[in-house]
Amino acid sequence: MSETQTVTEKPIADAVELKQQFPPIPTGLAAFADFRTQFVSYAEYHNDLTNQLIHTVFVPTILWTSFAIVTLTTPSFGVAWPLDAISVPVNLTLVGGVAFALYYFLLHPVIGGSAGVLALALMVWGDYFALNGSRLFGVDPLQAAVAIFVVAWTGQFS
Repeated sequence: MSETQTVTEKPIADAVELKQQFPPIPTGLAAFADFRTQFVSYAEYHNDLTNQLIHTVFVPTILWTSFAIVTLTTPSFGVAWPLDAISVPVNLTLVGGVAFALYYFLLHPVIGGSAGVLALALMVWGDYFALNGSRLFGVDPLQAAVAIFVVAWTGQFS
């Protein structure tokens, strides 16, 4: 075997070894449920510290105001349950909040689970603000939520 054959075969052997050590990165719909794929995709587009700080502030704000707007513009399912006492009705925000939390938890139990808890907290705060904003803050909750939503989206692109 000549030296050129050895040099050529070594990278191929290394690639085969790496492929065996790491499972393939999913594509298509499977990529949606793969933590590595989601994390790498996020990191590709959000590698600047300023951009990360902007997202840390505005993404949760957008989610919170979205929950408030949905609560204010869609009917409750009319089902009584214990969390009615803290202004968390059975409605589309509950479905959305639980779906977000479950998705993030399934992506990664620790990191995603933490994001899921945050999503549920934003859902509770969105519902609470929607149903009590006038009384507690003296503002029209829908107008305030829409205004904050627009400002947050504007902040995303600044």
